[in-house]
Amino acid sequence: MAVYLAFSACTKDSFDYSILKGADLKIDSVVFSAGSASLIADGSSELNFIIKAYSKLRVTINGVQTDSMVLIPDDRIADEQIKVYDNSGAEVGRSFSTSTATPSVRSFYAKVAGVQSSAQSVIIKTPGATYSKLVIPVVFHVFELAKTDAKRYSWYAELQQVKLEELVNGLNVIFNRLGTHAPTGANANVEFVLATTSPDGKTLDMPGHNTFAYASTFNWGWASANAATLIKNNAATLLWNPEKYLNVWVLPSAVFYGGLTVNRPAYTLSSTGLDGLNLQHVAAASEVPLTEPENVGLMLGRDEFNSVLRGPAPNLAYKFGTFYGLFQTYTYPWDPGMTDYCNDTQKFPISQFRDVYKKTSDGILFQAENIMDATYIDWNIEGGANLVSRVNTLTAEQVKRVRYVLENCPERMAWQ
Repeated sequence: MAVYLAFSACTKDSFDYSILKGADLKIDSVVFSAGSASLIADGSSELNFIIKAYSKLRVTINGVQTDSMVLIPDDRIADEQIKVYDNSGAEVGRSFSTSTATPSVRSFYAKVAGVQSSAQSVIIKTPGATYSKLVIPVVFHVFELAKTDAKRYSWYAELQQVKLEELVNGLNVIFNRLGTHAPTGANANVEFVLATTSPDGKTLDMPGHNTFAYASTFNWGWASANAATLIKNNAATLLWNPEKYLNVWVLPSAVFYGGLTVNRPAYTLSSTGLDGLNLQHVAAASEVPLTEPENVGLMLGRDEFNSVLRGPAPNLAYKFGTFYGLFQTYTYPWDPGMTDYCNDTQKFPISQFRDVYKKTSDGILFQAENIMDATYIDWNIEGGANLVSRVNTLTAEQVKRVRYVLENCPERMAWQ
């Protein structure tokens, strides 16, 4: 009875309306978005238009009648009723790309069953610089419970090599702009490869895979400090030359992954700094200490390779982005002016994390797809795992930052 009373005390607003279709469909308003405020004229970048139609209906809410604009489901509108035009009046289809930056601004609008939306202007940008290829050898130092340890039970499973391969392959897709036509996306021309030999020249049994056995009595703590001490105490085995390898340590599930912070670079060979980073200028790479694990490599959690929603690369790409000088793309209510120092990324309030279409501060609807859309610092959304985003793109200005770090920051110059 108590349970019944509890549920009966909860009420839900009831709505009484029906949406017509076909010839009977009545459209009163059309909302249009180009999906981006800018587009790179490289023939590959693409605007994907977002079009929503509404019908003004007399609806009943809890017995009270009122006028309301009701969203018309997409399947109620025939494709031939939806048209998109540019400022010249030419029909352009549901997406748009171009190889010419003239004119530098174009505007677009939609018509649904003859009802026209407002127009939205888009800045057309010339493609940026192309970069020479950098190859980064990666070694994953994987901590595994010692085979003779009393707590290595029969169900203990070691990290599969395929997970490391999936992460590296996925990072290459993201950093080299494969499989995406994001309107401001760019190619960093960076290839991550699994290292094939150890520092002493021996061929690795599994490329990029260096196993380190630990005892169950080791205190991992809640963050990275204890792991860093363990690494430094076994530097010959666990800290390979950071000038030749990108060291990635895969810590066991005993570690609290929210405590695995990623440090941005601290030194630069360039006389020109990088916005947002407090870089110390040095005359030579030899002046930079390369002995602190958290400064020269990445610590990842084993469970982070096994997201229920994403593969290893989209789930972890933000850590690699942070490592190479990038910042989150979203803002918090208490700091709406937060920036990532890139003018071509689309920012949105974190409150929109579950929305299929995010909205920028200037009202542009877009579909999120940047790798910096989701980071672990958002505890309430499981490290961004529930944030609606493709998580597959770097913008041109983000790529410019990544290349600056790779080419000027000695702690990040493990490339060939």
